[in-house]
Amino acid sequence: MCIRDRDYSIQLSKIFYERFIKGGDITLFSPHDVPGLYEAFGTSKFDSLYKRYEKDTSIPRKTIQARTLIGDILKERAETGRIYIMNIDHTNDHSSFVDPVRMSNLCQEITLPTDPLQHIDGKGEIALCILSAINVGVLKDSKELETLCDLSVRGLEQIIDHQKYPVKAAEISTKARRSLGIGYIGLAHYLAKNKVMYELNIILGENEYPLKIKKKIVEEAQSFFDQMDSDMNKGWQMSKSWVENPSQIQKCQIAADRLFTSIHLNKKETAVMMAAYIINQMPDVKVIDIDISGNMEETTFS
Repeated sequence: MCIRDRDYSIQLSKIFYERFIKGGDITLFSPHDVPGLYEAFGTSKFDSLYKRYEKDTSIPRKTIQARTLIGDILKERAETGRIYIMNIDHTNDHSSFVDPVRMSNLCQEITLPTDPLQHIDGKGEIALCILSAINVGVLKDSKELETLCDLSVRGLEQIIDHQKYPVKAAEISTKARRSLGIGYIGLAHYLAKNKVMYELNIILGENEYPLKIKKKIVEEAQSFFDQMDSDMNKGWQMSKSWVENPSQIQKCQIAADRLFTSIHLNKKETAVMMAAYIINQMPDVKVIDIDISGNMEETTFS
């Protein structure tokens, strides 16, 4: 069963990636059936304990190909954008802390040690990271960033010392570790203002077509994109199959098919709009490998 109305994250271990590379199986256990395995996760003790439990055939389990499982994870990520991955072994191997990192926030950009609390006012450690963001879209000169970042850090440092903490464990750990982060918003605005373009590489069989899309087009064509979504939400014939409610990636595959037709008919404006739609849906895409045999669902994005 897919839970698609939740934002959630998962942790993957080094042994999982090793099995994935070799085309092997991964064994799934309930933590209640394998004492100590959950506590060892993300530490040097995990691999040997995991393999020991795998050899014990009396323990309930589910075995699945690692490549099948990672495929399901990536499919869910591509279609919903609501699953986040944390590589727990690397997190601890490259951590700035002696204490182990056991979890992160949802988006996985904060990795801080925690320690369980037995009581809300008892001993333990709650990880907090004080965050701020700079709107780079309104910058007149990128040289302003250095001063703005310095001021942001100074401001957050003051917040750490003077804000009210609802839980004592959060106050103690935050003041001790002083973790803060400065991010940015308005990047698309900044790139458009500075006339930076998206660059896509369109692969059609053995041929490649580089395509540049202005940021301004992607930003100003939202009503066009909304109309495309509305049309596709009514259902779409994808090759030999009728798809009642196309997913995000299927919509992009439909747009890629129209992109292919537009390139073939030398309709550059339509090609640009289809590429812009795909960029709007999948901002990180760099390569569109379009299936030219007529099977839309074989088109891939990377």
